[in-house]
Amino acid sequence: MRITDEMLYQAAPEAAERYLSTLPDRADCGHAFSPAFEEKMGFLIPRRKKRKFWKRIVLLAAVVALLGTAVYADQPEDYHVRATAREGILTYSARPQEDVVPQQFHRITFGWIPEGYTLWRESELEEDTVYSSISYWKEGEASRGHLSLCQWMGQEYSETLMGDYRWEGVTVRGSEGIFIDAAGDRRSYTLLWAEGPYVLQLTADAGLDRETFFKIAENLAW
Repeated sequence: MRITDEMLYQAAPEAAERYLSTLPDRADCGHAFSPAFEEKMGFLIPRRKKRKFWKRIVLLAAVVALLGTAVYADQPEDYHVRATAREGILTYSARPQEDVVPQQFHRITFGWIPEGYTLWRESELEEDTVYSSISYWKEGEASRGHLSLCQWMGQEYSETLMGDYRWEGVTVRGSEGIFIDAAGDRRSYTLLWAEGPYVLQLTADAGLDRETFFKIAENLAW
């Protein structure tokens, strides 16, 4: 989870009360620095700014420590799906559940697809398979649609895209996921989510609306 400015603002008061209140009062700080030391430090940090500088350091450390316990505590690393977009760059990733007991790869398949799509390519499953893909093509008079399903077992998947992409968090087959809409002349959709020890990605372009795309995802079958 990325720490945002809003999260810092919300955590700062509690962090200040929890950590800064433990510092001694100014009257109790009786240590006197030597004149030589004071003179040297005076050229580096003005006295008024010096106290503020150290307070900021302490406060920042307190906020980070508090967020580290409050935000990340009890947050499982399994099943996380993340995405960030900034200045035309979209980065997203998904991590599946860690499988304590190794298991054989099981492929998820299409339970329903619209008419007009024919199987184009399907990867073979071997004994040590950790990745598979199934692709369909739709032939048309003015467009050629592509529908594909990729599957990874026991490993995180991430990608960075550049261009006009919009994304949103969605629920896919009861799991947390992200939906990516690529605008432009050749529009495409992407769904990324995790089920058990698997990361799944469904993509489609040209000729499918969003409702049909989600219907395909919900009808996938093990």
